[in-house]
This record gives sequence, structure tokens and C-alpha cells, in this order.
Amino acid sequence: MFNLGIGILAIAPGITEANLVHPEHGDRPVSYQGGFGVVINLDFMITSYLSLGTYLVYGQGELKDPDYADAGVESEDEYTTTHLMAVLPSIKGRFNLGIVEFRPGLALGYQHFNGGPGGKVHGLGLSPFLQTAFYLGRHFALTLDLQANFYPVSAGSDADLTYSTPLLLLSLGAEYCD
Repeated sequence: MFNLGIGILAIAPGITEANLVHPEHGDRPVSYQGGFGVVINLDFMITSYLSLGTYLVYGQGELKDPDYADAGVESEDEYTTTHLMAVLPSIKGRFNLGIVEFRPGLALGYQHFNGGPGGKVHGLGLSPFLQTAFYLGRHFALTLDLQANFYPVSAGSDADLTYSTPLLLLSLGAEYCD
């Protein structure tokens, strides 16, 4: 038995702050200003209470970098478009209450964060989440995911994150269940 889902992702604005360290541009505090994206997940049932699967997350938003103009960039704008991409193998518990199923879980895998002029950071990331599924018949469900995504720390090719508060992700989607 498997579940295949797709959803629209919203990235909470103004909550996530990080310290971006770039070899040429120094140490700079940045904050994520929200954005949108997509999430695709595939799960395989191991038991009726447990599944293993994977998430593919792609998000695009704005990063507020007060020192953007001082980072060697020709613009005085302190906002820059940034991208987050993650491939996260996951494990989910499943608690079925009839037409509603609660799925707490944990995902751990590769994440890539493009911090604009500050550089790219990539490496292992961690994402605890709670997925709620509302079944509409035997083969279809609407899903609501709340995820706290922790960036990879000190793993960049161009820059490092020396600290980061979690990035809050909310997705609304649909899934096929077989």
C-alpha cells in the first residue's frame, strides 16, 4: 500500500532568522521573508501504524539581508530572491480516527539553500512535521502539513550558516491512496 501526494507550500514570513557567514563578505544576519513552493511525497506502508517515504520540497521566497548592498552587489535593495530545495527520506506514525488520520513524522536528508549574494549552503537537514489527512473515499485524501525545517548548518560550499531558527512550512495538498 502506498500514498502519493502533491501540495502547495507556503513559507511563513518573518519568523526564520539565520547568521550567514561568507568568506569574502563576512558575517551577516539574514531573515526569510516568506514564499511559496511545491511539495511531493511518496509513502509506503510498513504496518498500519507506520510508513516510510520521501519528501521533495522546492520553495522560493525573499531573503532580507540588511547588508545586501555591502556584499559587493551593485543594488541597494536589501531583499533578494532565494531558493530552498530538499530531498528528505521520512518516517511517519499513523493514527487513524475514521476519516481523519494524524501522521507525526521526521524527515532527514539533503537540503540546498541559495542565500542570494551570501552564497549557497547545503548539507543534511532535519524536518519534524505533522501531517493531517482527511479521507474522501477509499483512494483520495486532502492533506495539511505543518513542518519545521532546520537548515543545514556549517555545510556550505560558498557560505556557512552558524545558526538558524527553523523555517516553518505549511502545505495543503491532495493524495492518492492505494
